[in-house]
Amino acid sequence: MLGQEARELLAKLPVAIVVVAEPGVIRWLNPRAEKLLGLPPEKLFDRLVFDIVHPDDRKLAAERVGAQFSAETRAPGQYRIVRDNGTVLRIAVESVTAVIDGENCLITVMRDADA
Repeated sequence: MLGQEARELLAKLPVAIVVVAEPGVIRWLNPRAEKLLGLPPEKLFDRLVFDIVHPDDRKLAAERVGAQFSAETRAPGQYRIVRDNGTVLRIAVESVTAVIDGENCLITVMRDADA
């Protein structure tokens, strides 16, 4: 997916980053994203990102992801995720599109919206 150098660089950044391939499949996340989401990579890779979004926010998240893949510009967004332990966290997200290994992807920066 990402080259080794790109993964190492993104892993070092002091922000949570998730790479999501169209139509919303999680392909990679850095250690800060793992900590923020409260899930290990093996529970996230190749799953739909919507699986961790709070059920009440899934439609909003799907619309946002779809719009981003359609090249529509979107302002930063917020929605809730459900961690593995059942706690709910409101996150703020901003994404850019990229083609990685021939796949349309979103590189998404996330943060705790209440911090």
